[in-house]
Amino acid sequence: MAAEKFFVGYGFRWMDEMIIPENLEKAFADRKEKVFRTQNFVYYVFRGVTLARIYNLGDYPLLRNIYLQEIKKKTGMTPFTIASFLQLLDYLDHLED
Repeated sequence: MAAEKFFVGYGFRWMDEMIIPENLEKAFADRKEKVFRTQNFVYYVFRGVTLARIYNLGDYPLLRNIYLQEIKKKTGMTPFTIASFLQLLDYLDHLED
């Protein structure tokens, strides 16, 4: 019953808002260094920086730096994860508008 009450009262409305990419990007950008409780950190920064590049080009340089700093600060990042993130940044930096 608690789950049903949550989804009817809040969850379904939130999901309807988050299917709009600009709203999803804003949700990620507003949280910056604070990952969503249910999100894996690595997935969070990859999604956040990608959404910023596509839907928030004006703030992309700032958000890109914040996400990169968070990757650097996080302990336990494998070299492969760091390299993958740097490769993604290079791709996004050269993505045509």
